[in-house]
Amino acid sequence: MMKKINTILYIAVFALLLLGCQQEIIPPAVLELGDYATIDFPIAGGTKEVAIQTNQTEWIATTSDSWLEVLQRPNKLILKAAPNDSFDDRKTTVLITAAGLTQKVDVTQAAGKTSLSLMGDGLHATETENLLQIQQNPFATTREIKVLTADPKWEFETVDATWLKAEKVPLESTLLLNIEENNTQEPRTAILFVRTKDQTIQLQVKQEGALYFILPYLTPESTKEDVKDFEEARHSRVVQNASYLSGGAHTYHTKSPLFYEIKYSFDRRNLREVVMQCTTPERMLSEEFTKLLESAGFEYKADSGMERVFIKNTLHNGTKYEIFANLVYGMPGVEPKAVFNVLKRQPGPMPTFDKLPDGIGHLGITQQEVIAWESTHGGTYSTTNSKPDDNYHFFNVLDKTYIARDYVFADGKLANMRIFTYDISKCFYSPAKGSFRMTDEFKALLTKEGFTEIRQTGDIWERFYINRARKLAVSARVTSFATVLSGQPLVIMMYVPLSDGDN
Repeated sequence: MMKKINTILYIAVFALLLLGCQQEIIPPAVLELGDYATIDFPIAGGTKEVAIQTNQTEWIATTSDSWLEVLQRPNKLILKAAPNDSFDDRKTTVLITAAGLTQKVDVTQAAGKTSLSLMGDGLHATETENLLQIQQNPFATTREIKVLTADPKWEFETVDATWLKAEKVPLESTLLLNIEENNTQEPRTAILFVRTKDQTIQLQVKQEGALYFILPYLTPESTKEDVKDFEEARHSRVVQNASYLSGGAHTYHTKSPLFYEIKYSFDRRNLREVVMQCTTPERMLSEEFTKLLESAGFEYKADSGMERVFIKNTLHNGTKYEIFANLVYGMPGVEPKAVFNVLKRQPGPMPTFDKLPDGIGHLGITQQEVIAWESTHGGTYSTTNSKPDDNYHFFNVLDKTYIARDYVFADGKLANMRIFTYDISKCFYSPAKGSFRMTDEFKALLTKEGFTEIRQTGDIWERFYINRARKLAVSARVTSFATVLSGQPLVIMMYVPLSDGDN
């Protein structure tokens, strides 16, 4: 019985050993690709195959970009690229995985279009697509335009531009423009086309006509350096430099045949006055120059027949300024010119007189009539200041309005009179130390009392205000006299007659 059991056990053990020897041995996983490490698709796209060598029945290929379609077939991978109609190259990666193994294929595709852009100082876009412009002054110059593109074979073409020469600098990807000076008064335009194989940009070069109607540099608080930079930029030549003086002046000869000379005067450091000498007053008064003034913000105010006045109000660094443009064209003995004054506006409302201080109020009367009037209006005859032999009489007054009044006679009749008064602020404000400008309130008083016309004089009085009904003109300024008010500043008003022949 024991022998039989042993035999059974032996057979069982032998069977187990035989079964162990017959169990399948699993080889390691294999995943290999064909010769492709990188696949390059043309612009038009297409299909490419990649051989897959693997001992796995299941494998997966994926990519994150939609422009590339990935298809799995037995022992191969099919890649389909769509056409690239963009400006950018495309690149993606296909990952193949099987049993924990990973392989990758890099896929690229060239851009379907070449990007093209231009860059340079003064270039600006227009409302029209792919159209750029350069605004050029009338002077000869060289401009560099950077051509930004990946296409090394870009080219250019000029149209109707004998005055514009263009040159390609390939290594620097630059278009070099050589522009000739425009010696005519008419503006002109040249057109260039910059092209790649599939992109085109039109470039317009607009050049101004030769300088004829010009304006000076008129920014308030400008310095000599500001003016110098401005005038040199338009090729003006300095002929006089008085900057060694306090304030001082700079004079330039310009390229304009109309305004051939410009003189800038400075109040200490800042711009105060500009005078442009004119060769042809008719052209200065022309519609073209008026339009230039208006485009610069000037508003027409008056024309006396000898002077045309424009005014511009502007705000600079929080301060109000008034710029006067006086076109002087008919004053006897005065050359035609355009005079610009840059004036700081008064800081706020200021007091003035209830009535214009005009003394006896009219001229053409006798000495006896003047003396009689003064005797009843607070005047005390001054023997110290008067010169009867020279027909000059001076009266001290010293009331709330007047300091003094004086009179000059000719042929026994009063020819002109002057009024000396106290409070400067009733007539003037001070935009800068040592200078005085008429207040709005005093100007309004002059207008209210009929002094509505302005006439420039070119002397210390600067301008007279005219009342044609009274045949009278008046001017006012701040001054001082050693014999009046001990030399302190005061306001003096000069009244002169307006004859029938005055225009």
